[in-house]
Amino acid sequence: MRTLKSILLVLIPVFLISCNSQPNSNRATASDDDRDVTTRDRQASDRDRDVTTRDRQASDRDRDVTTRDRQASDRDTSGRGENIRIDAMSNENRGDMDDFIREVASGTKLEVQLGKYAQENAASQRVKNFGAMMVRDHTKVGEELKSIAQRKNITIPDALEREHNDLLGDLQEKRGVEFDKEYMGKMVDDHQEDVDNFKKYAENGDDPDLKSFAAKMLPTLLAHQDSAKSIRDAFR
Repeated sequence: MRTLKSILLVLIPVFLISCNSQPNSNRATASDDDRDVTTRDRQASDRDRDVTTRDRQASDRDRDVTTRDRQASDRDTSGRGENIRIDAMSNENRGDMDDFIREVASGTKLEVQLGKYAQENAASQRVKNFGAMMVRDHTKVGEELKSIAQRKNITIPDALEREHNDLLGDLQEKRGVEFDKEYMGKMVDDHQEDVDNFKKYAENGDDPDLKSFAAKMLPTLLAHQDSAKSIRDAFR
């Protein structure tokens, strides 16, 4: 009996210790499980933040691409507008150059043809001499103008402009003193127009070659104008 009691005295404390340690173990396991869940939640939250950050970065890149596309479009639009303005200015300048060449070429041919007619049909020797000067000087003007036009691929018409052709026809119906008076009066008016035209282009023209040409010929035209006025006044 004493032996049984001794055995029980040994077993009961062991049993009690075992019972007491099991809840602690269970609580420890539960605590570990809770920490694992918390860690997983935190990791999931971190992954969500990473996804959100990547989405934001992708959105920023899309905005950058859109901004660059808009800037490129603005540059293209601006460039096209500038090209249109340049083309318009180039066409306008080309038109002014063509008009100047055409008018000068026609006027030069008129001066040469009338000069030849004056040498044969004028009564005054001064008028005949003036006609010879017109042929000589305006032939040179025509040759230089033709050379410039060829370099710029501009074709000079063979025919006179209507105004010049009408004047030629009117004067070729006259001879002698009547022709002398009419011819010299027209030469004063014609050279005034020439001087104004050449001076304007020499100062404001757009083509450097033609500006140089106009400035070079201006003194000759002024000399012609003075001579024409002197001869015309002698008939009054």
